[in-house]
Amino acid sequence: MEEETHTTGNTYILPPPEVKFSRSIFRKAISEGLEKLTEDFKYDAAKVGDVTMSLAHNLQKYIRDVIPPRYKVVIQVLIVQNKEQGLRCATRGLWDPSTDNCVSVAVDKDDCKIVAIVFGVYTC
Repeated sequence: MEEETHTTGNTYILPPPEVKFSRSIFRKAISEGLEKLTEDFKYDAAKVGDVTMSLAHNLQKYIRDVIPPRYKVVIQVLIVQNKEQGLRCATRGLWDPSTDNCVSVAVDKDDCKIVAIVFGVYTC
């Protein structure tokens, strides 16, 4: 006689987060971080890749204390040399608009523009 096995899915549902991703709080923390981290920055095409990675990593230190519980963040940094051109940046993702959000901050330097985008995604 064969034993029957039953599998069931998750039967629990977590409530919505008590504290949500606050764009104003994140914008303030990111602006402060970008200003401090890029004070003496001069655009150098040979080093911009490493600088971009370093900025993304170091921005984590500025937002670490404002990340709400159960949120994951993704940080994207763009550095573009000023050559009197336009810049358009688009992102797309699947998320829940009632809990997830994003914020972007741009800093203009003499020779470049630095844009940091932070995505906050609630994990159940």
